[in-house]
Amino acid sequence: MNINRMLMLATAVVSLTANAQVKLDDKNANAYDLGYGVEISNFLSTASATTITGEELQQTSATNLAQALYGRLPGLTALSQGGFSGDENKGASFNIRGYHTLSDKSILILVDGYERPIDRLSVEEVESVTILKDAAATALLGHEGINGAILVKTKRGVEGKTHVKVNYSHKFQFDPEFADMVDGYGYANAFNRARHNDGLSAAYTEQELNLFKDGSDPYFYPNVNWRDLTFKNTAEEDHAYVSVYGGTNKVKYYTHIDYTDVRGAFKDTKLPDYNTQLRQSKANIRTNLDFNITNTTLMSVNLFGMFQETKRPSDIGADDATAAIYQLPASAFPYKTSTGIWGGNEAYGDANPIAKIQESGFYKTHQRQLWVDAKLSQKLDFLLNGLNVFVSAGYANSSIYAENSHKAHQYGYERYTGTIGDKNNVALNPFGNKETNLTFSTWNAGQWWKAKASVGINYKRSFFDNDHFNATVVYDNSGVSTDGRGNTFYRQNIMGVFHYDFQNRYVADLVLAGNGSCRTYPSKWAFSPTLSLGWIYADNNDALLNYGKLRASAGIQHTDYMPTYGMWLPHGMFRTVM
Repeated sequence: MNINRMLMLATAVVSLTANAQVKLDDKNANAYDLGYGVEISNFLSTASATTITGEELQQTSATNLAQALYGRLPGLTALSQGGFSGDENKGASFNIRGYHTLSDKSILILVDGYERPIDRLSVEEVESVTILKDAAATALLGHEGINGAILVKTKRGVEGKTHVKVNYSHKFQFDPEFADMVDGYGYANAFNRARHNDGLSAAYTEQELNLFKDGSDPYFYPNVNWRDLTFKNTAEEDHAYVSVYGGTNKVKYYTHIDYTDVRGAFKDTKLPDYNTQLRQSKANIRTNLDFNITNTTLMSVNLFGMFQETKRPSDIGADDATAAIYQLPASAFPYKTSTGIWGGNEAYGDANPIAKIQESGFYKTHQRQLWVDAKLSQKLDFLLNGLNVFVSAGYANSSIYAENSHKAHQYGYERYTGTIGDKNNVALNPFGNKETNLTFSTWNAGQWWKAKASVGINYKRSFFDNDHFNATVVYDNSGVSTDGRGNTFYRQNIMGVFHYDFQNRYVADLVLAGNGSCRTYPSKWAFSPTLSLGWIYADNNDALLNYGKLRASAGIQHTDYMPTYGMWLPHGMFRTVM
């Protein structure tokens, strides 16, 4: 059985638009690149795709692209990951029309044609975002496109005088939302009822319940509002950028420098020697260049660098602190005992979020990402009118360096050894060891690299006055490596792409793709054909229904997103696949 084959996808969709803002005679409006270096307009495409412009994305208060996509594109589900924005993979999790694989469920995200993360991209540097939803749209993306794709197009220079754009904003975030928590008396009373329902004796006497209720003995019968002690009501963010763009008929340029400084909402983090507040300081530097080397030779180069530093308490992050609020009852223990050590006990251990914020030290990360890609196109009209070749290559890597300045603390609880309220008969049950000095350690907390190279030949011509024919043959080779041994994956694609449209009404696309991967067994290669047809039945700017299109597509897609552990091979052999 070929375990890397997905089912055949067949769709038929009717699209209609009334009172469109974009004039339909602009056939190149909302053009996007399906992955082989030749752009096609949404008007003449048979693929299911939706585009949003950078200007529309800037209508949100989000400062990074992953946050800006919430609820903005039909078919794209974006779910918040929670946590702190400085943590890895905390912007959002995406799916397009649900999940289509069982193991790795991620969708492919391409920035200017190359696989890149977008949780560190600023909204300002983005020209448009397109999501690809069906087999006709993702046919050229190989195994990785099985769950759909997001195409991010960054801004480029335009011919004309130099433009400078400067912006600064300050954002306040108020009152992190939490569910209403039961108080110490309510929890103790409910605990008694639960024991009664199980046929057990009460855990607390009526006298003890009253002590929880009136708060007269807070060290022994506490009523702690963990949310108010852990979080303050506001967090802040500063964001500033400078963009410079322009160009001549020979060189066009776009340069963007972006800085973001985010401070979290932990409470009482200013300590004598350091501050343990959640903090993210990030700088993006981008330069996109386009060269007309000759009248027939075009070259584009994209350079991007991201530098980030984050900080948090050593023993707790934003997710952990939020979890502690929900897991700790108000009556579990006081945040501090009468002797001054942090609260804790055998049932909940060292779970005091206040202690972890104020006396565990601090943890910092230093991350840098470097992206570079280039494309060279050469027109060959002297051989055949409409013929051109292109070659492109891209590389990106990331590294996170961690520093931990840690110290331990003592925690415990007090109990009466005699009658309740007799302060002369009290026992302190301590745990852990208090450390005065910080212990410093460093390590590489994460790294990856991604590389891709492509070469292709494209031919355009018109057989009549009102038709267009494109044919492209492209080969690409890519590799990616993540943390750990044996986590380097290689893929290759050989594809033939054919497009024809007639009278701006009838459209056909055919993709014949051979997809190779080192992750599939027993076959390393799979054949993935896709045929899609379109009929534009309405195209009139003055009519109520000014645009309508009927699409149908069928294709076979394959995936190499298979389980990485526990794969059975022939002859009873069991193998771990990495």
